[in-house]
Amino acid sequence: MVWACFSNNKLGPITFINGACNSHVYISILETKLVPFIQALQGDEITNIIFQQDNAKVHTSKLTTSCLTDSVTQNKFSTIEWPIYSPDMNPIKEL
Repeated sequence: MVWACFSNNKLGPITFINGACNSHVYISILETKLVPFIQALQGDEITNIIFQQDNAKVHTSKLTTSCLTDSVTQNKFSTIEWPIYSPDMNPIKEL
């Protein structure tokens, strides 16, 4: 599995995951890859950062949701609700 992120014209980190991805693995990726990328964007004075993810079970678990909610508050970004069965909304596929 691959995890990656971007914002407008700035590419974020790409992470290759060997084996299964559970909530603990996913949260670790958010903490070690997403949060530093968001902080770098904010350092470049980019505001109104929105994090988008799909409805995979590891993204919507209670543990992940709780950790992501805390991170949103601490790092001042927001999330977007992803409608069920809407893969066409995934902008990273176009990247």
